[in-house]
Amino acid sequence: MLAVMRHDAAYKRLFSHPELVADLLRACVTDAWAEDLDYTTLERIETGSIDQKLRQRHSDVVWRLKWRGEDWLYVYLLLEFQSKPERWMPLRMLQYVLGCYEQLRRSGVLKDRDALPPVLPVVLYRGSRRWTTPMSLAGLRPKLPAALERFQPQLQALLIDEAEHRGDPDSPVGNLAQLIFRIEHSAGPEEVAQVLTEAQALLAPSRRQALRDSLLVWLTQVYLPDQLPDVEWSRFVELAEVPEMLDRRRLTWAEQWKRDALKEGRLEGRQEGRQEGRQEGRQEGRQEGRQEGRQEGRREMQCSTLERQSRKRFGPEVAAQVAERLQFIGNLQRLEVLAEDFLDCTTAEEWLARLTPDADAA
Repeated sequence: MLAVMRHDAAYKRLFSHPELVADLLRACVTDAWAEDLDYTTLERIETGSIDQKLRQRHSDVVWRLKWRGEDWLYVYLLLEFQSKPERWMPLRMLQYVLGCYEQLRRSGVLKDRDALPPVLPVVLYRGSRRWTTPMSLAGLRPKLPAALERFQPQLQALLIDEAEHRGDPDSPVGNLAQLIFRIEHSAGPEEVAQVLTEAQALLAPSRRQALRDSLLVWLTQVYLPDQLPDVEWSRFVELAEVPEMLDRRRLTWAEQWKRDALKEGRLEGRQEGRQEGRQEGRQEGRQEGRQEGRQEGRREMQCSTLERQSRKRFGPEVAAQVAERLQFIGNLQRLEVLAEDFLDCTTAEEWLARLTPDADAA
């Protein structure tokens, strides 16, 4: 729970910077109406007057910017640690949007004869599973006759799945929001170091010092300690130090997992050898532990590679299905054959059809 709270707080700090919010909208809102947004008018709206119960239940940031020259558009960002889909999200977003309107009315921003300003409710999702639950209130209801449906409350929230908005992985990062998304869904420290190195030009201007500080807080207090807990991240005071450190490590998180598995295998071998009471038993146990650790490490790396390749060729939805099916394939030789089969598959359907469970796992 504490880790979740730290993530929410760090994300709220990141998206308190107008340049990051502007890049988020540029990268993720591509409809024609968004061409009329004036990002130079972005200003944050304090939520302190929103109903206290609502404010305690979530981490949000509210912005507004000019749309079509004179009209204000309010952008409501829900920044909770959404690691898996939540079925009742549209209902929650309706409560938050109503709370936003009520705050505007009580504060005097909305006069008695004013029209309600448009609100764009946004849910930022960072999970690896595909979001399959509805993002509209209508999607939570049974199909109704049109004459009855028109009396029901309506709300459609915008889901931003970070994994789908990282930009071209083969191109240098050019968007601040995509910088965050690429780090969140990276394969290891080498990739994070590369992204941060490429982003130096984006973060270099002196006016972005506060944003650099917020990114450093998120990296060293939330994100990196979970990935590489043996590093004393609290001692880093400059963002430029982070890619240098990651570059020196030269360890992917898959290799880190492999090293831990190997260590556990050796310990199991020693324990088994001592139980046997013979030197031969200890050596055999250690050898088996090493071999098992290496095989598990190779399997994990092979699965990770297949998932990344699937995402790049067929998209995140197919990659999620691939990851789920790979859990039931434990034979390393079969995974190596699948790596060759992948090259021959021209469609996602053909590729998914190859990923049947191992016979002993079925």
